[in-house]
Amino acid sequence: MEKILSWVIFFCLIAYINIFTEAQTNAVNLIDFTCKQTPDYNLCVSTLKSDPRTPSAKDVKALATILVDQVHRKAILTQGHTRALSKDPIFDSKTKEFLTRCTIRYGHILNWIVSAKLSMAANDYSKAQDYIKALPTHIELCEREFESLAHVKSPITDVSKAMDDIAKVAVAVVTYKYMHPAPPMN
Repeated sequence: MEKILSWVIFFCLIAYINIFTEAQTNAVNLIDFTCKQTPDYNLCVSTLKSDPRTPSAKDVKALATILVDQVHRKAILTQGHTRALSKDPIFDSKTKEFLTRCTIRYGHILNWIVSAKLSMAANDYSKAQDYIKALPTHIELCEREFESLAHVKSPITDVSKAMDDIAKVAVAVVTYKYMHPAPPMN
């Protein structure tokens, strides 16, 4: 009897390992497939792998949601950064004015991200795509305002670039989901 119980436990363990391995393989394949649709494969993969929800993602919709959430998080941080810099006495009044404009612009960006998330939750990827596609242009506008001041280097170039890069990855995945509503065939 003890031997039979040992064999049952052994086979249950093997079955569990196989199921777990298959689930991990499917998640890796989904990430790989999805990130190949983006302009920055490595950023896409690293962003998704850094989120604890990714291993349980079953489809592109779930990964798109995770990426848009990451864009949302980064936009909140960027807005806070521009707000703090706009109050820093080290900057002249014109730089502070442009930083304040960027802070306001990031308020609009955050509204569009929330609208995109609501559209995605309602499975309206056409609307979500419209909101998400507007992000890179408005992120770049902050940098362009600083370019108009020939003597001033933007103090937010690095965070703007990071925000722009992740936004473009999210745009690609949301657009892919909109253009291909059915899951890919295996």
